[in-house]
Order: sequence, then structure tokens, then C-alpha cells
Amino acid sequence: MNEPSTAREALIIEAIGQVAALLDRVDRTASALDSASDAATRSCAELAAQVAAMEARVAQLVQHAQVQAVRHIARHTHEMARSQGEAQAQAMADAARLAFRTEMASAFHRLTQALDLCRQRVTPLSANWWSHLLTAVSASAATWMLAALVLAR
Repeated sequence: MNEPSTAREALIIEAIGQVAALLDRVDRTASALDSASDAATRSCAELAAQVAAMEARVAQLVQHAQVQAVRHIARHTHEMARSQGEAQAQAMADAARLAFRTEMASAFHRLTQALDLCRQRVTPLSANWWSHLLTAVSASAATWMLAALVLAR
């Protein structure tokens, strides 16, 4: 080829060389973009497969957590119901004991007064006989009251 004769021709030749270099770079960039696009497509497919596996695992974990939560709630509910039942039974027994003591004290007092009155009215046969009678009547009354309380439950 001939040497450029003018500066203008030299600049045009230089520009054409630069355009050719630019076109080469564009071709290389296009092939790099194609390979990057293929890699991104493969990554998306792999990620979709991993997401599906992860969703299944998360669903399994959620199911397990629900089962454990239900068991925990059921266990604590059962424990609370049992303790409340025991507390209620204890409160009822305490109330029954208090009522029994109150009723028994007044009944024993009335019985003692009645026996004292009887003792004063009747001619004394024997001092021991009256004490035995009082003991037997008191024991009988206590037994009947206790039996009534137990059967009332």
C-alpha cells in the first residue's frame, strides 16, 4: 500500500484502524456477554432447584414446630388442669374440715350440756357409769358425724 500523502488520509487510516479495533472489542464483548448470560441462566436454574428443596425443608420444619407446640400446650394444659383439680379438692377438704369442726364443736357442746342436765336430774347410780355413758354417747355421735361427712363426699 502507498504511504498516505496527506495528513487527512493519515487521520482517516488511523480512524479506520481504531474502528476495526473497536469492532474486535465489541465482538469479544458480545461473546463474553453470551457466556455470562448462559452462566446466569444456569445459576437461575440451580437456584430454582435449591429454592424448591428449601421450601420443602421449611414446610417440614414448620410442621414439626407445630406438632411440638401442640404437644407443649397439651402437656402444660394437662398439668394445669391436674394442679387446679388438686387445689380445688384440697380447698374443698379444708372447707369440709372447718365445717365439720364447727358443727361438731357445737353438737358436742349441746350434747355435753344435755348430758350434764340429765346427770343432774337423775339420781347418781355410779360416777363411773355416767362417765362411761358420756364417753360412749360422744364417741357414737362423733362416729355418726364422721360417717355422714365421708358419705356426703
